[in-house]
Amino acid sequence: MKVVILGATGTAGGSVLKACLSHTAVREARAITRRPLSVANDKLRVFMHGDFLDYTAVSGAFTDIGACFYCLGISSTQVSGEQEYRRITYDFALAAAQMLKNQSPNAVFHFISGQGTQIDSRFMWARVKAETERDLMSLTNTVCWRPAIIDGELSS
Repeated sequence: MKVVILGATGTAGGSVLKACLSHTAVREARAITRRPLSVANDKLRVFMHGDFLDYTAVSGAFTDIGACFYCLGISSTQVSGEQEYRRITYDFALAAAQMLKNQSPNAVFHFISGQGTQIDSRFMWARVKAETERDLMSLTNTVCWRPAIIDGELSS
């Protein structure tokens, strides 16, 4: 299987990348990233990209894919407010899922969400994540993962 990973320089994505590179079922791992990875592996192809609202320039990274691991994200405490959090959490994810659907319509989109995610939460981040989950699942084949905490290795 070929997979594409977004967020491979972060904690969750770095761990997903490591797992994919070591698993025999993964023939090729494609990482879409803003900065170079320190990881080198014959199964790894890195696509440098800066616009996570428009994946046209790297559409080939989404072609002939079995799974997309969307690990890109940010804590709500690291942004200026809901608008910025929504752009990174919701808009970036929906743009990636749309490109995956266009290029590999049978692929599964794996979205790293968070424990406590719910549409009617009093917490902004939980509402945005819930809206993202809902809209991803209506767009394409999506699995949402809700970890309580992420403890992994950085790839870069």
